[in-house]
Amino acid sequence: MIASLLHEGQSLVVQVTKDPIGTKGARLTTHLSIPSRYLVYMPQTPHVGVSQRIEQEGERERLKALVNQGLAEVKAQELGGFILRTAAEGVGSEEILADKGAIEYAKLGDARVLVCDAERLNHYITQMLEIDPTIFSDIEPLSEENTKKFEALT
Repeated sequence: MIASLLHEGQSLVVQVTKDPIGTKGARLTTHLSIPSRYLVYMPQTPHVGVSQRIEQEGERERLKALVNQGLAEVKAQELGGFILRTAAEGVGSEEILADKGAIEYAKLGDARVLVCDAERLNHYITQMLEIDPTIFSDIEPLSEENTKKFEALT
């Protein structure tokens, strides 16, 4: 079954969901999720959801509308989705939208680039390098034009 979906040498972007224990390898997923304080960003899922622990329907609708409005303003619907975490309950719109701003996709030329806060990005890169130290060996540097666009975003 899996051989019909994947072939040897195929590249995949995966996230470690569980560390290896004993003789068992790490558990991986291709469904990426990047948590922040109030949100979980899911680059491949164009959906906005709310934690089931937030039970009050009015609050659920407020939070969902807030993120949908923020996505519409930056025309980012095609760039993934968010789940509002339980910690977002009762939090003001400025704080939630600032948290959303910490994890954004930016379009640089023809490439989509994930931009998140430096501490979180450093943590993920360190984890990837521990798994495969050569993981970034074939990445080409940004062009001068795209570097300027990237610096303007950060």
